[in-house]
Amino acid sequence: MPFTVGVYFENSEKDRASFKTNTCLGWMGRCFEGMAEGFENLKIIDIPETAISSTYLPLVDLDAVRRLFGIPITNGYYVFCKYMERGYGPEEKGILFDSKAGVTPEHFAEMHSHFAKFPTVPNSEKYAIFDWDRTLTRIEGLVRFDYLDGIPFVSLEHPAKNERLFRETLMEDTLLFLLGGAERLAMIRREMQGLIDAGITVFILTRNGACGKPYFQTLMQTLHPYFAPVAGSHLSEYIVCGFIREGGYVDNFTKREALEQSPVWERRSLAAASAVAAGAGASKKARGGHGRRRRRHGRKTNKIRKFRR
Repeated sequence: MPFTVGVYFENSEKDRASFKTNTCLGWMGRCFEGMAEGFENLKIIDIPETAISSTYLPLVDLDAVRRLFGIPITNGYYVFCKYMERGYGPEEKGILFDSKAGVTPEHFAEMHSHFAKFPTVPNSEKYAIFDWDRTLTRIEGLVRFDYLDGIPFVSLEHPAKNERLFRETLMEDTLLFLLGGAERLAMIRREMQGLIDAGITVFILTRNGACGKPYFQTLMQTLHPYFAPVAGSHLSEYIVCGFIREGGYVDNFTKREALEQSPVWERRSLAAASAVAAGAGASKKARGGHGRRRRRHGRKTNKIRKFRR
């Protein structure tokens, strides 16, 4: 079956605009035929943000953010960022704390309200798309874990002096820091679990530069096992990158284009197209309204015969 009814959470006006070109996303360019008048099958939820897009890591007050989110000083991601902030690693760009950003319980309530408008649509045809930076997270960007492999643990100056614990909890600590603390992380996991339990398909759609890297996949899988990689790949099919890196080159897409080219979306769209084609061949009703009108009136008009030729 096709994807029919969806919700898209996004802070970027530009990325939201790429979806507004056709709210009938993913079903052969057609709107859901049983849709009540005035309902859009895809609801785009605007996540607020500040005017500033990003800055260099040393300009982010990591201690103020940590205290705001109620995160302990032993948080591994915080410790790693403090090390990078001291200038020992390559200069990190594109990191920002945004006090306005991030999906809220009110945004999730909008999602549930939208899905409830379509009680006859099976949940298997519904989908939820989440942007990552400043939508799921409250921190723009992600300090690259590539750098961590070459850093002696002692250089990080971790207060707990426990390398094993640092490594074991690093991804969970990263989620805690990026998503805004334990309460907000639990809320997002709870909402995602509800969608997954209901059979609604969930995507994370992002242009974060780490997307596609093994550590980003590990981070998403830590967020929820639903994002585990598929067999034969290091990536989940439900994590969609807004670009493709191949041979040193990067192909950029709009987020809509990236979603439509994702394996899950392509399979569902092809299956829907095949089902419609098969139905058109087997059912006289699918051949158009003229035939039904001719049978109703019991005769053909010259105009219709001419049209048919």
